[in-house]
Amino acid sequence: MLDPKFIKENISDISLATKNKGYKFDSETYLKLYDSRLKTLHDTEDLRNKRNAGSEAVKKAKTKEEREVLVAQMRAIGLELEVAEKDLRQVESDFNSLLLTVPSI
Repeated sequence: MLDPKFIKENISDISLATKNKGYKFDSETYLKLYDSRLKTLHDTEDLRNKRNAGSEAVKKAKTKEEREVLVAQMRAIGLELEVAEKDLRQVESDFNSLLLTVPSI
């Protein structure tokens, strides 16, 4: 399997090589999925970092009220993270399915 970054950087060569081998390669879809995957991965990682930082803040909270506010925020982030991880799994699944159709050049 070719490296996704290599494919992105050499998209025209890959398109030509796949065409010459008799395969159909949709470069626009590939680029959209590549960018979507990176954005979704970045967003998911940001939410994980916020959750981790929030967990540390909860441990360091001095009052019960402060802790309760932080826990409520962590729950909201947790829900967002569940959705983001679900989206990430879907995008990665679609991306990997497309990636498996690209023959070696």
